[in-house]
Amino acid sequence: MIIEWDRVRELFPATKKFVYLNAAEGSPVCILSAKEAKAFYDEILTKGDLPWDEWLEKREVVREKVAKLINADKSEIAFTLNTSHMLIKLFNSSITKTSSSLQEGRD
Repeated sequence: MIIEWDRVRELFPATKKFVYLNAAEGSPVCILSAKEAKAFYDEILTKGDLPWDEWLEKREVVREKVAKLINADKSEIAFTLNTSHMLIKLFNSSITKTSSSLQEGRD
């Protein structure tokens, strides 16, 4: 598969002005992610957390898609808030010898 980097860069408007190298903090997001985040917050604005079960279902669909993309099992995919959060979760899971809280996204 050939990656068309110009098309990828179009999804990240910040790349028109910046070269961003500090990805451990708050990196610029792509247009598609921003659109989904906006939809999520608009839904919270109007419905609170009533769609909780739907959100969990969507998370599992995305987990499966990511797993397929990188040829992994969906149980190997975890979502975290940022790099620091992920490292803390990994450290804590290695101490407790379990990865269930990491995989399920619990704090």
